[in-house]
Order: sequence, then structure tokens, then C-alpha cells
Amino acid sequence: LGFGKAEADALIEQGDAQKGLSFEEFSKCYWMLNPFLIGNRKGEVIIRKPGALGGLHPKFGVKDVGLDSLEDCEVYICTPTAQALIDCCKNCVILIGPCESSVFIRDCEDCDVWMAAQQLRTRDCKRCRFFLYCKTEPIIESSEDLSFAPWCAGYPGCSLQFEKLRFDPERNFWNALFDFTGKVGASNWRILPLDEVRELVVEYDDD
Repeated sequence: LGFGKAEADALIEQGDAQKGLSFEEFSKCYWMLNPFLIGNRKGEVIIRKPGALGGLHPKFGVKDVGLDSLEDCEVYICTPTAQALIDCCKNCVILIGPCESSVFIRDCEDCDVWMAAQQLRTRDCKRCRFFLYCKTEPIIESSEDLSFAPWCAGYPGCSLQFEKLRFDPERNFWNALFDFTGKVGASNWRILPLDEVRELVVEYDDD
């Protein structure tokens, strides 16, 4: 399914250590196996490996992914997506691999986000840091204290995914922001100084 080991272990821990998961126990937690919607989690490490969201066969394109109501989580989407929706996340580390269209981030606080997309749109976000590759001008709205830096992340297969979606690292509009709710004399965003830029490298096994 393209899940990470930590997430698989968390599912198994829902049952008895010796007997494993009973059908009744499995019926209560099978929703955790949804690769496309990750929600209502706290303190977990979640990975989607290449192909987990489709795209391995020419007849089956990549799908959307949604992150909703996560807290203190690490989420690494190391596979292309059609669209990404990120809502109500707090104090999370999030990586979104190359997205064919838009990444929408709403009502999030204190998150660090590495993402590559055609477009970024944020609304009602606070104190989030973005390490961004964007093919168009990023758009923010009703947000405050956001910080931006260029994409600085890597994982197995990342470069090939950029090439496949024709994301040119030398043509990155990460700092060409448009603020729908900007005001004269005040700013809702800033460029991160170099000493605050954080590189993210994700490694995982192929099992």
C-alpha cells in the first residue's frame, strides 16, 4: 500500500500483542488504511511512498490527498498528487511531493511545510513556515506571520518526480507572493533568513 513502517506498527498496536487484531478491533481502525485521507491523528509519523496515491500505471493517474485535524505529526507524502488539501493541522511537519495542480492549506498553525506544486493557496493560517517550489505566484489570504524559503527537501525518487511533472528548479516563484488581505504598512509574511532555513531529507525502506 505504500505506507511507512511506523504507521503500520501503529495499526497493529490496536490489537493484542500476541494474538494480533481481531475482526472487531480491525473494524474500528480500518479507516486508518485509507491512503488518500489522513485525519484525526496525534503524535504519529505517516509516510506515503511512491505509487501509494496512484500513477504507477499509465491508465491510472495520481489522486488527491487530504490531511485533516492532525496535531504533532510528521507527514511525508513522497509521491506525486493531483491536488492536496491540508486543513486544521497544528504543530506538524509536512512534506508534499510534486503536485500536479494546487495545494490548499487552511486553518493551520505552527506547521513546517515543504511542498512542490503548480500553485499554493493559504487561508486563515498562523505562524507557518513554507519551503516552497511553486510554478505560479503563491497566494495567501487572511493569514499572519507566515515565512517562506525555497524548496530544500529530498527523498528517494524526488528528482525523477520533478522531471516527470516538468518542475524546473531554476524557475521557482517561491517568493513572488500575493496577499489578498495585505495592508499598507504591515506584512503578513516574510522571507526566512538563511540561518533559519531547514533542509529536510526523508529516508525509508522499500518493503
